[in-house]
Amino acid sequence: MKKLLFIVLVPAILTGCASNKIHTFGKIDADQKSITVPTGSSGLKGEIKSYLNNNGWELVVYQGAEVTEGSMEEDSKTKTYDTFNSRYNLKMSWDHYDYCMTFQPLVWYEISIIDNKAGEEVLAMSGKGCEKNIVKKFAKQLEGITR
Repeated sequence: MKKLLFIVLVPAILTGCASNKIHTFGKIDADQKSITVPTGSSGLKGEIKSYLNNNGWELVVYQGAEVTEGSMEEDSKTKTYDTFNSRYNLKMSWDHYDYCMTFQPLVWYEISIIDNKAGEEVLAMSGKGCEKNIVKKFAKQLEGITR
């Protein structure tokens, strides 16, 4: 009975730390690998930015100006929108809440890559896992959607 319990519990403990939802909605243009990234370098954010930097991406921190267009007439309509200095935009949030068995940070995360030219989300990932494993999954997904 103890063997059976050990056989069932050990894999559950080892895999119970990770769960991921990954959706791809488009392709990355390999000729335009520039991406607006959040500032800072802590935790998962730093790991993702390092991966991008080491794999040929131009990292841009400044999003671009906010533009308001329209006329000042009585029945005028104005619109405000952001501009971008990159083809893609990385949006992410994460929170370190524990440690994996390998002593890596265990985090909840949400990562999204948006194509600024098309105005569409290209990649969406969320879940929980060890930082290094999340970066590996992110890298695998990016390689799979880059043309």
